[in-house]
Amino acid sequence: MNVDNNLERKENKLRKTQYLPLVIIAMITTITMASLPVKASPYVNFFINQPDGYIHGVDPVGEYIYRDVGSGNTGTVGAGDKRLTPVGSFANFSTVVGTDADVGKALVTFKGTTPFEKHTENINVDGYFQYGEYIYQDKGTGNSGTVGIGDVRLTAVGSYNAGSTVVATDTDIGPTLVTFKGTTAGYYEKHRDNIEGAEVGTTPTGYYDFAKVFVDVYVDCDLIDGDPSGMVGWNIIVQVDPDVLVPYGWKGATTTPEATGYFLAEFVVRWGLAPAAAGLAGAAKTDTLEISEQISPTPEIGAGNQTIPDEYTDPAAKLVTLIFISKSETDYSSLDMLFYDKVIGGDPFKPGQDGISDDYMTPDGFFHPATVYDGDYNMPPTPEFPLGIGLLMAIAPAIPIIYLWRKRPKKKVA
Repeated sequence: MNVDNNLERKENKLRKTQYLPLVIIAMITTITMASLPVKASPYVNFFINQPDGYIHGVDPVGEYIYRDVGSGNTGTVGAGDKRLTPVGSFANFSTVVGTDADVGKALVTFKGTTPFEKHTENINVDGYFQYGEYIYQDKGTGNSGTVGIGDVRLTAVGSYNAGSTVVATDTDIGPTLVTFKGTTAGYYEKHRDNIEGAEVGTTPTGYYDFAKVFVDVYVDCDLIDGDPSGMVGWNIIVQVDPDVLVPYGWKGATTTPEATGYFLAEFVVRWGLAPAAAGLAGAAKTDTLEISEQISPTPEIGAGNQTIPDEYTDPAAKLVTLIFISKSETDYSSLDMLFYDKVIGGDPFKPGQDGISDDYMTPDGFFHPATVYDGDYNMPPTPEFPLGIGLLMAIAPAIPIIYLWRKRPKKKVA
């Protein structure tokens, strides 16, 4: 009798726990799904495009500088030329050989007119550029020949970031600036044009550019294109670690040729609106970019999913490009897209009702919250989801197997 009672108790216990593996799998699935984008209807999602899971660190060298000496002033990289900065895996002051990957790349003369591009002589006072010497745009008071108020740093100078403007209290005022060699036979100092955009919102060629990080923000939506429910404006705040990234600027649906491919610019073209309809406004602070864009004059219809080049193959369209200056190739910073309304003191649960903008605007002048998904500059030091979503999904099928194996009937030892 006791044996029967024991067996019955074991069977009851087994019945109570036989669904435990399913419960565990359900919990993991629920947590995993909760961390993935959820699309309500209508939905508007803003997200950072990072095809490898994060934005890669950027080589801080800037545009590559050469001494065009191999076969005279050829205007292209060739055998015998000297690299005056590191170029990828090629060291500073290495000599180009015919099989090197940079052979044939176009070389551009430094500006000898406004804005004059010059360098200091802090490494070697010989009139030639040496890697580590600082480069400036000598534009504050014209072609003064010294670092002065209004000049622009084209390389980092001590604690001053590349792209910053010299002000009266700065400590780098005064050093002599030297013109890059543009006429001395055998010593033509030139640079590649390997970095986009000498100035925010434009892509002119021929200027020397410092290194930048370009971060594309995309919009994915099911708004109806050409309808009063469509988008005619938006607001975004993006916050970063100022010890890793320095907010610099942005590019979007402006009237410049580079506007092609941006969400609101494509809408303007699609519906034949005035070419000056879309423009950017915003501010770059120490650790944030505050950006807004609105079609003006505001049409009675807005942009939707058909504005995307091919709504059947492209699930999203480029909304804006954020521009940062990197202080590190490897250090991590989150690219934290924040609720605009909440950051500036409004109520995120009352979109458009408290006089403070939220995330996207419809032709009626009201703002509506969008769902925002953050990004990463360089690989995060630890998984953002406990154990990592991939790991949990990988081990989930093994849980019931392990459980059933542990609960298998065991042979009694006589």
